Amino acid sequence: MDFLHCKKNLVHMDLKPANILLDADLNAKIADFGLSTMSNSVRSTNHTNKGGTLFYMPPEAFGETYRRVRSYDVYSYGILLWTILTGESPYPGMGQTLLMYHIPRGQRPDLRKIDVQKAAGLEELVELMQRCWDSEPNKRPLFAECVEVTRGVFSRHEEGISAACDLLNPPPPVPAPPGAPAPSTRRRRRSPPPPAFPPPPPVPAPAGAPAPSTSRWPPPAPPVPAPPGAPAPSTRRWPPPPPPVPAPAGAPAPSTSRCSKHQALASSCSCSSWCSSS
Repeated sequence: MDFLHCKKNLVHMDLKPANILLDADLNAKIADFGLSTMSNSVRSTNHTNKGGTLFYMPPEAFGETYRRVRSYDVYSYGILLWTILTGESPYPGMGQTLLMYHIPRGQRPDLRKIDVQKAAGLEELVELMQRCWDSEPNKRPLFAECVEVTRGVFSRHEEGISAACDLLNPPPPVPAPPGAPAPSTRRRRRSPPPPAFPPPPPVPAPAGAPAPSTSRWPPPAPPVPAPPGAPAPSTRRWPPPPPPVPAPAGAPAPSTSRCSKHQALASSCSCSSWCSSS
């Protein structure tokens, strides 16, 4: 942003997280220059087309006419810093009408969500973002001043950022030497679970101790005696079996011969084949 303002006299007009891209080494790249225009410090014309994103627009942009100057981007940068440090969207739950009413009256994101004791340099960044979103455009710092603050904070965490980049970009796999067999793509079978530990051996009873009782305790209840004069319980089958089916007329009478081996009717003996042969 310092390069755009100082070297190209360009105002981005839509600086927000969605337009900041990160490469594999976490280097930031600014995208979406669809609303960019030359700063009014070079071309002095007024604009009525506001554009931009309401969350990141400065209060003067809500007026009837406003001048597209570099301080517009500086204000957006202050809100962007708050979003980076909290990971949240500014003004949650506020619609367009409420934003257009409260922002010109000094409404800003909640600084209580940033714990300056969490990391070194947060206090300097909070002070910087407050200067950036000042209601008076002339009191906002230039991006050259912002660079001095952010560069000092970066120097305190440079090693940690490098370590984070190494985690995001692991080294490529080492290629196999020529002639080496290709790694198997077959899925390994899951090994069976380890055997359970055997139960501990029983503790021997001390010498002279009585053998443990095997009787059931408590003992089962004795049967209830029948009252005097009560009939004995019936042993008949109920319901009674069906009566035998009479043989049809002219049918031969069933055989009454018995098996000499089992003394049973030959027709119902388990060795009926032997009985019939004998």
